[in-house]
Amino acid sequence: SNAGPDQTGTATCGLTTVTLNANAPVVGTGVWSKISGAGGTFSNVNNRNSTFTGTAGVTYVLRWTISNAPCTASTDDVTVTFNINPTAAVITQASGFSSVCINSTLPLTSNGSAGTVTWASSNATIATVNNTGVVTGLAAGIANITYTVTAANGCTATSANFAVTVNSIPTGTFTAAETSGTANDNIICIGSTVIFTAPAGNGSYIFKSGATVLQSGAANVYNASTLPLGVSNITVDVANAQNCGTSFGPIAITVNPLPTPTLTADKAAICPGDLVTFTAAPAPAAGYIYNFKVGGSSVQTGASNIYGPVAYAGGAVTVEFTNANGCMASSAPVTVTINALPVGSLTSTESSGGVVNDNKVCIGDNITFTATEVAGYTYDFKINGVSTYTATNIFTTAFAVAGTYV
Repeated sequence: SNAGPDQTGTATCGLTTVTLNANAPVVGTGVWSKISGAGGTFSNVNNRNSTFTGTAGVTYVLRWTISNAPCTASTDDVTVTFNINPTAAVITQASGFSSVCINSTLPLTSNGSAGTVTWASSNATIATVNNTGVVTGLAAGIANITYTVTAANGCTATSANFAVTVNSIPTGTFTAAETSGTANDNIICIGSTVIFTAPAGNGSYIFKSGATVLQSGAANVYNASTLPLGVSNITVDVANAQNCGTSFGPIAITVNPLPTPTLTADKAAICPGDLVTFTAAPAPAAGYIYNFKVGGSSVQTGASNIYGPVAYAGGAVTVEFTNANGCMASSAPVTVTINALPVGSLTSTESSGGVVNDNKVCIGDNITFTATEVAGYTYDFKINGVSTYTATNIFTTAFAVAGTYV
């Protein structure tokens, strides 16, 4: 006799009834009997294709016996194992979430029976899932996540779909604009303003320099006017309405110090019409520009640090100095004192000749010149342009040569 092939392994996963397949007797009759296993019934013990119903998880040994008296009966055994399927309960998420942002992860829990768990995504271009159930969002859309449990007996069970929605993250360009020195080269002078602009239309923006928050809120524009000296790396964290975020930047901004120009005059005080020369520091170098102003109005601009000599007529003189970085600062004002010209008169007295004080004298006779006496004045009497006497305001002399003298 031949009881047919054993029915074990994955072929009987989840079954409690099988159809037997013994050989048909050529002569005599056949009958099924159970050798081992708890419970179980045949639908027809004399039918070689009888069904056998047993208990899940139990292994049975069944015997097919062909009898043809007085000959010895022929027997053959078949093993039937009703393997139990594992369970694959619904997927859960600890926080109740079913969405994830692009480039972010969402951990899921399998909740299945013992066995080897294999995770799968219906669309790996939208989301992937690793062997511990962690989903990673890759592109906006929906992916169905499942897991399959494979028990030690080889039987499997697959969970219901867990739909994960992958939300997009903000996209666009993060820019900086400034007009300090060379416009938009990201190099500024301290105190200048840089306007940072993040992609519009999102929910929140956090502008930072390193780890320091500079501005947070709904505004996508940040006007920075207090960046410190040196290099500041500015970033912005942007989140959209789905609270999916990404970071833009950094934009490196170099902040240079302002120059400290000084201005000097070669004279502290002058008489009206005198010339004065003004000199600015630092000395000239490549890229330096000096803008001299008198009373706030520009009088000379260029690469020279010297203004003058000029006839100074009053007013505060300053220099706006621009260095090679394009940073500009003004010097302290310089004012030169203009002293008033002396006010007075010059008279002469003489008694030479027939007419007194007619400024006509004979050779050898004295003539006296008297200037107005003012405290603090000095006097320089000149004859025909030649300095002759400087002691006091009165000068007496006599001429030895005939002529006209001034």
